[in-house]
Amino acid sequence: MKIGVLHGDDIGYEVVPECVKVLTVAASRTNLEVEWVTLPIGKEAQEKYGHTNPDITVEGLKETLGWIMGPIGHTAYPRNDPTWIMPPTRKIFDLFASVKPVKSYPNIPSVYKNVDIVFLREVTEGMQSWTATAGGLANIVRMMRYLSDRVLSPARVPAVSRWKPSRLRKRVNAKS
Repeated sequence: MKIGVLHGDDIGYEVVPECVKVLTVAASRTNLEVEWVTLPIGKEAQEKYGHTNPDITVEGLKETLGWIMGPIGHTAYPRNDPTWIMPPTRKIFDLFASVKPVKSYPNIPSVYKNVDIVFLREVTEGMQSWTATAGGLANIVRMMRYLSDRVLSPARVPAVSRWKPSRLRKRVNAKS
């Protein structure tokens, strides 16, 4: 299995290698063979290939099952240079949701017990977007509705599978 490794900028050079270490150990414990493919993105890619998301990276990612990508330090990029852009990885691969599962386990000390939550966030608007919206408020509302539906529709599957009416009754009764 090929997994892409994109360090990004700034702290990415510290956190991405640590993530790879953890996943390497996890893979070895399940006899899963992983081929880590390091690809340039961000400042490193701009300096070497003239673009923050060069073709070599895009084509390389197409050959992987998934990837780990560190944060992009686009606020430090030079202004007024169109080649220094936020890498449009989400747009290219049609990645529109940030899925963050959070779960507590009885055998691991935790501040909160019995946590089992999945956060879903649409990430193609605002600071995460790649284009400005022209046409005023009506277009923004239509875009937000469309993008929100893209996240909510697939979110229904894990939500329904995790649904436990008894939990809701306990919470409602506790508030009464």
